[in-house]
Amino acid sequence: MAILQVECFDCLSIFSLRGFVEPEDLVGTQWEGCSKEEMGKLEDEDSFIFEGLDPWSKFDDNPVCLDCGSKRVISY
Repeated sequence: MAILQVECFDCLSIFSLRGFVEPEDLVGTQWEGCSKEEMGKLEDEDSFIFEGLDPWSKFDDNPVCLDCGSKRVISY
């Protein structure tokens, strides 16, 4: 399981982000309400169907601290 560790230089917050999609990540998308089993079936048909919806990918698109919004973060 892929996990990204993020640290903020401004508020000193430390948090981890998943690199995989869970049902709660689908809220607000066309797949909202899918169960893990339904997600598995959809991924079997198209392995990239949920690409970019995991917390790690969302962070990569906008690398800011989730607590204070600072851009002064480091991730590893």
